[in-house]
Amino acid sequence: MNYKSLNVIVPAYNEDSSIDEFLQKISSVQLVRNHMMLNYDWHTEITFIDDGSTDKTKNTILKAIQNVDRFTNLTISYIELSRNFGKEGA
Repeated sequence: MNYKSLNVIVPAYNEDSSIDEFLQKISSVQLVRNHMMLNYDWHTEITFIDDGSTDKTKNTILKAIQNVDRFTNLTISYIELSRNFGKEGA
């Protein structure tokens, strides 16, 4: 089996309420893509960059990392910035 990989950098600022939905949608795309492209098995790495969030974004991302087996062919990583730099900096 041939493998392809996609790396996605996601700046996050107070995104607690949308992290799970985002990961579910990416996981769904993985299932469709792997089914349609029989010669390849896709793997996606999502790197969240927390841009100084003041809500529970960090906890939500860390919880997703601990439960990554809920998602298809995803690896999730996390970088926390010391303060809010803006989406361009993140």
